[in-house]
Amino acid sequence: MNEWCQEHHTSSGLKEAVTKSTIDLAAAERQVLEFLDKHILANHKAQLAGSSVHTDLAFLRVHMPRLAERLDHRIVDVTTVVELAKRWKRGVFQARPRGRNKHTAMADIEDSIAMLKYFRT
Repeated sequence: MNEWCQEHHTSSGLKEAVTKSTIDLAAAERQVLEFLDKHILANHKAQLAGSSVHTDLAFLRVHMPRLAERLDHRIVDVTTVVELAKRWKRGVFQARPRGRNKHTAMADIEDSIAMLKYFRT
């Protein structure tokens, strides 16, 4: 892990939580696939969404390939929306809600949803 990851994932508690977790990658992949099977028709693909999720997709392709296969090729990357607003609508960009920088899965998801809701209006 690089220095930024070490610092942020230690302070957020993620590093410790992963170390203590009894769920390995295979089990995590199975659980997410079961969730998708329950909520998305078998012949449909889920859309990956969030902030800078191309990094997550790269991880999934290597470590959870069955899950990566269930994902659509279209990605909703909130960071792209933010970057476009910065260039096209400076005032709107400057008034945007700020993320909490917790870098936990739930906090990041909630921040991404809040950001999309803001830019949608």
